[in-house]
Amino acid sequence: MTGVRRVINGDPLQLLPAFADAEPLGREWEAPLYDRFKAALRPEMTVLDVGASFGLFSIAAARVVRRPGRVFAFEPAAASAAALAAHLRLNGVAERVEIVSVALAGASGRATFWEQGTGFLSSLVEAAARQDEHLLTEPVAARSVRTATLDDFCRDRGVAPDLVKVDVEGAEAAVLRGARQVLRRRAAVLFLEVHHDLLERTGDSVADVFGELEAAGWGWEQLGDRTPAGTAHYICAP
Repeated sequence: MTGVRRVINGDPLQLLPAFADAEPLGREWEAPLYDRFKAALRPEMTVLDVGASFGLFSIAAARVVRRPGRVFAFEPAAASAAALAAHLRLNGVAERVEIVSVALAGASGRATFWEQGTGFLSSLVEAAARQDEHLLTEPVAARSVRTATLDDFCRDRGVAPDLVKVDVEGAEAAVLRGARQVLRRRAAVLFLEVHHDLLERTGDSVADVFGELEAAGWGWEQLGDRTPAGTAHYICAP
């Protein structure tokens, strides 16, 4: 398998042709978030990339993190997880990243997951996955996936994260509800993508997201401007 060389946010990457030529990917991809994420990385960190997609942030973390640090990439979408695995191999970091094919949520069990194939908007939230559906070459499909809370995962695996990135297309309040023990530990940095508009379709709200952080004694700073689609990035810390 060979890749296509691209430079995104100033970093060289080898990508599968379908991703290298994807219209959403340009010379920059969430650059303010990416720059702060990279600046926060340290060699011995344990990093959780929740909603890893095609692997941009996981690859950046793996290029810095060394043993005893670890990188866990959570990606429940089957096609995206396969592309993620290929990108980790193409960029020479596969041995430093463990792919976790579960959806982090507010409870452990099973749930319906809506997939866009290799699109960028697969989610537990159907409305998120159906964004731009008219532009897709294959229909959005529903699939039953295993879910876990962040607290259950960390307890079961003996993981104490130092850095967590959450990009879950409207399910962020649920993820934080399942991470209350991690938040109360108050020993990590959290990079959080908040979908202001999509949250209202889940029965949650932006207030629910920040209420979880505030209850655990965390503060936050917005990175860059909110997009026209209602998405904003935040760096959060105790």
